[in-house]
Amino acid sequence: MEEEFLACFLVDARGGTLKSKRIPGFRLIVPPNAVEKPTRIFARSSSAKNQPKLFDCEAAATPVIELSPVHFKANVVLDIPVLGEHRSNTEMVVLKSSMESKWYSLQDHLDDSESEDPAFEECCKRLRLKKLPQFIFVHTRPQVVSLNVTPAGGTLAAIDERLRVTFPEGALTKPTTVIPLISLIYSIHRTACPAGVLTSPILTLEPRRRRFHRTVIYNIPTPCEIKDLGDYHTRVLCSITEGDEPVMWKDVTNSVDIIWHKDIAMFSGNVSGRFWLIFRKKNSKTEAISDIIPAANLIYSQVTRTRYRAGVSAKITTSNEVEVKFISKSPSSVDLYLGETFSCQLLNDKNHVIKNIYSAIPFKPFQELSFSLKQFASSYQLPDAKIKLDSTENYFPKSSSAFTLSIKDQFIQL
Repeated sequence: MEEEFLACFLVDARGGTLKSKRIPGFRLIVPPNAVEKPTRIFARSSSAKNQPKLFDCEAAATPVIELSPVHFKANVVLDIPVLGEHRSNTEMVVLKSSMESKWYSLQDHLDDSESEDPAFEECCKRLRLKKLPQFIFVHTRPQVVSLNVTPAGGTLAAIDERLRVTFPEGALTKPTTVIPLISLIYSIHRTACPAGVLTSPILTLEPRRRRFHRTVIYNIPTPCEIKDLGDYHTRVLCSITEGDEPVMWKDVTNSVDIIWHKDIAMFSGNVSGRFWLIFRKKNSKTEAISDIIPAANLIYSQVTRTRYRAGVSAKITTSNEVEVKFISKSPSSVDLYLGETFSCQLLNDKNHVIKNIYSAIPFKPFQELSFSLKQFASSYQLPDAKIKLDSTENYFPKSSSAFTLSIKDQFIQL
């Protein structure tokens, strides 16, 4: 991404507020007497050479933003809008850097006080600082809850109480910090599953590749769509790759013994890693798939791909033409382009197809329009498009209120 200014202003002892029209929600609030003399402050997107290294299941929620490294006499408020998805099992991490040498956490400077606007808390991160870092960056990752396990053992439960890891006494020889992570499978991800294939949530025990002195027990629930386990073959997949290495799944079904307790699969192992259950329906074409790994890789790529918020606006310019604009946005603040705006989330770096724009009066199908989303491209602005409607009737009103836009496969209304 090319470097471009997001905001620039001059502040003196009276203080002031810096806002960016390019990124709605980006704001710097300087209180009175925070600077001794007039000071110019700028913010711009940066194509930093030393980009923060992101690990598996992590993704950028903002571009790298370069700021004026200014010292203040009092805390200033910095609001950073985040466009990456935020769910109950994910969290946002704020990093800083000087001269792009090394990245450090800014979590201690987060302002976690409750806001009057719930939408603001969802789409912005607020920091209180006395010094602006030269570079700042926000990324998403699975929610991390560190737990300490002693040699006496214990049970670690995740978001879903049915997802758990049980350590027997003697599995560890000294107190050890472990982190259970959960990757949930939403309905949007099931479109990548072959016919007759269902999956469980993905359970990860960090740090991976750690061997235990006694086997630990993993509990993973079945998908709610499964009514009778006898109708499905069950495969257990494991991955112990870590860091920024590509995930490599291995079918370990033949080396584990699964014990079923109602809708929960229990199996033991003496190593930490990432575990996943794949279910294939019996008497179906999927039984011909001898290797489930390619299907698992496809599904996993959908699970780990980041979604970004975007607004979709449409306006009928003539009787047979609709003008559409996509705007990367935050829910609480965006300048509407034209007509009615529909909120959605789009997957990064994936081709999308607008497959349906219709009014209350039906018309003939038109050719689908494809576009590709690149994160943070061109000041958060996605491509504009004009779509020719294949209709011989002059039925369309001069407003967009009667129109609906849907995006093939990956479309979620907020």
